Amino acid sequence: MDQFDLVDADEAAKNKLRKLVSASKNPELCERLGVPIPRSLLFESEEVVVGRKLAEAFIAESGLPSFVVERRRDDPEFLDRVRKNLDLAKGKSPSIL
Repeated sequence: MDQFDLVDADEAAKNKLRKLVSASKNPELCERLGVPIPRSLLFESEEVVVGRKLAEAFIAESGLPSFVVERRRDDPEFLDRVRKNLDLAKGKSPSIL
C-alpha cells in the first residue's frame, strides 16, 4: 500500500504517477533504457481536492524536497513567491515545486 491508495482518484492516473515516482528514484535505469525523466509536471484536476491529494501523495512517495506555492485571491505577491520558491527548489535539485 502506498500514499496513492489513500486517494479516491482514477487508477490510471495514480499508476502514471507511480511510474514517475519510480523513474525519479531510479534515474540510472531510465538513462540506460533511454527514457527521459520529466523535468516538470503540472497537476491539474477538475476536482481541486483530488488534484491536491494526488500532488501530496506524489510528494510523499517521491521523498524529494518540496516547495508549495498557493495562490490566494487578490494576491499581488504571488509571482514573487513563485520566483523565490523556484530559486529554493533549484538549490535543492532534484526537488518538487
